[in-house]
Amino acid sequence: MSYQTVTDPEQIISYLQFSTTATLITAAAGDRRTVSTNTSVLLLPTYPFRLVVGVIEESYTHDLIQESGEYIVHAAGEGMQRILVQCGTLSGRTMDKFDLTHL
Repeated sequence: MSYQTVTDPEQIISYLQFSTTATLITAAAGDRRTVSTNTSVLLLPTYPFRLVVGVIEESYTHDLIQESGEYIVHAAGEGMQRILVQCGTLSGRTMDKFDLTHL
């Protein structure tokens, strides 16, 4: 599986403008890290780009974002269904989902 960083503004808009793209949210604090599936990402019509991301307050992802103040949004590509299911149903509190999914 190959990954590509998208930096072209028009490509970013095409991925996120209708908020239908499944995304992976990664967060880390100290030596802890996690990745979670998220479909609650909205691209605001501004420049520079601004994203609104919905994260469940009780989640491990939320805890790490609160602690570090940072997160990364990745648009999932074709063939990532298994990874999306695993990252959306398993908890990063008890396992390293990066190791599990080979991300």
